[in-house]
Amino acid sequence: MELILEKEQLMLLKELQQNTSDRDTYQRLTTLLMLHNKFSAQQISENLGIAPSTVNRHYHQYIASKNFDTYLEHHYKPCVGKLTELELQAVKSYLEANSCHSSLQVLSYIITTFGVVYKPDSVIALLHRLGFVYKKTKLVSSKANLAKQEEFIVNFREIERNLAENEVILFGHGVHPHHNTESTYAWIAKGKEKEMLSNTGRVRININGAINPANPTEIVYHECHTIDAITTIVWLKLIEAAYPQKKTIHPLRRSDLR
Repeated sequence: MELILEKEQLMLLKELQQNTSDRDTYQRLTTLLMLHNKFSAQQISENLGIAPSTVNRHYHQYIASKNFDTYLEHHYKPCVGKLTELELQAVKSYLEANSCHSSLQVLSYIITTFGVVYKPDSVIALLHRLGFVYKKTKLVSSKANLAKQEEFIVNFREIERNLAENEVILFGHGVHPHHNTESTYAWIAKGKEKEMLSNTGRVRININGAINPANPTEIVYHECHTIDAITTIVWLKLIEAAYPQKKTIHPLRRSDLR
């Protein structure tokens, strides 16, 4: 028996395998993974404690399926009736608005939002029922929005034109310089792409920084382990200390350009 699975299929099978609480489901998933890894039916039988005929049945059930998604839909049907149609639409909206890299993230959302508990493997089946598949996100260039750029310049010039002696303009933002952004797997609507902004490099640091456009040598920054409310307050106090004579500080953010 020979079985060759795509990388996306392997990732999904492994997530199913790790989260299922059903013994038979675990055996079916592991059988497919071991066949892909060139284990013989006898080796699989001995390792899983199942008959060689069972290995053969799992294999032929997969081969008989029209495609990978059809196989999953046939064998992993979710518990129905737990969520209303309105709640199911809310789950779809959540998945479309966020990059959910694990079914456990979706499970947490369902429990927190609706107070409904699913088994992890039932959540995976529910995701398929809603039309989502586990595949790689798509990297796209993180270019700024041209319209936002033009609007930003107009606003900046207006503030600059009316700037008082005791005021200052600062460009500020929290940044996370890093390299080699990699596309990861997530639950994505079937037939659609989930785009991720790409960067380069591997090492990541976290910096809150501000620069005076009228005098670019004036920089106030705070490097921290993570950017949160506390470290942002520390950074703002550093800015206040750097401009003790200024009554008003006009903050312009990089996010205004996207």
